Amino acid sequence: MQKKKICFVAENAVGGVIYVIKNLITALHENFNFGVLLINYEWRNVTPANYIFENNQIEINEIYLSQKQNKYKVLKKAGDILSAYNLIVASSIYEITAYNIAKLNIPLVLMIHGDTETEIKMSNYLNKYNIVDLYIPISQKIFDSCEKHLQNKHISYLRHVIPEFKIETKRNKEFTIIFVGRYNKTKGADKLTEIANRLYEKDKTINYILITDGVNEKQFKKDWKPIDKTKFYHNIPNKQVQSLFAQSHIILSPSRNEGLPLTLIEALRQGVVPVSSNLETGFQEVITQGENGFRCNFQDTECFVEKILILKNNTNKYNKLSLNAKKYTSQYYDYKINTCAYKNSFFDLLNSENKKKDILKKVYILGKLDKPYISDNLFSVVKNITKFKE
Repeated sequence: MQKKKICFVAENAVGGVIYVIKNLITALHENFNFGVLLINYEWRNVTPANYIFENNQIEINEIYLSQKQNKYKVLKKAGDILSAYNLIVASSIYEITAYNIAKLNIPLVLMIHGDTETEIKMSNYLNKYNIVDLYIPISQKIFDSCEKHLQNKHISYLRHVIPEFKIETKRNKEFTIIFVGRYNKTKGADKLTEIANRLYEKDKTINYILITDGVNEKQFKKDWKPIDKTKFYHNIPNKQVQSLFAQSHIILSPSRNEGLPLTLIEALRQGVVPVSSNLETGFQEVITQGENGFRCNFQDTECFVEKILILKNNTNKYNKLSLNAKKYTSQYYDYKINTCAYKNSFFDLLNSENKKKDILKKVYILGKLDKPYISDNLFSVVKNITKFKE
């Protein structure tokens, strides 16, 4: 029997989402054939798709959105690509719009990775239509938010699928803090610097491992005091990330906004103790205060510093939290159980009768010039003349 084809669609700029997709493809490749459609923006620095999916034999397509292009026509091309698949797994309103422009009627899944104004706006908008067959929020808090904003919709909370790497845990002799993310305000790069600089004033023996995409690193280093105690890594393979987790003591996540970071679960699986900002989404769900990690109010730099030093200077306390971190992931992030949940959900949709889908009206991501009858040349001319702002 020929395997059904599933296409994941996402913004290539959003690192965590891409690796969620990669893990699902790895876990389910024996059951389905896969493709990936990446939506890129010309104004963002992105990681090359072939690098991200280098070990997976999958179809990769990329489209580029530009402020100087007719978005309707670009998304029409995306819709034409999606028409070759049996099931679509989307992550944003862009691919929902592409699906709708192409007037597709195949099963459509929407994974919701955050609880920001953007996701809430999208949920409120889609609540008016019958177009998405299954909503998958990636944390309990996001699931609760979906239930609030999406009435009479099919919603399933499915936990991350995370591969199990056989890596020996061998902590560095010197206490080591690891950070995985981007140098931006959302990930709290400025707060990270503030915490590390304050720690450096109190204890100059702490080491740091920073894993990022390298964007804005030159500017970041200007304010980073423990430069001599820091190792910088860019876009490294996931297995190397896991190896660095096994060497580290704490994962520091001072984010302003998060869903449920994949790296948080990966770190806990290695017994790395989290110290994070006290966000209502994934952090509060995963981190039980004082049991398997610590949470601090974002503004309270001294709280972060205090908790880190407690863990550094109290070996018994650290070992207890580290063991509890491993227990948590064993209980809730069993690879086979979580893989089976996704497999069954996808098979159920593929075996169900296709339903008639609504047509979206007044799609808010499309501007006044994003029309099928406006050519790219006319679009550019009008934009240049009127300085039209989207």
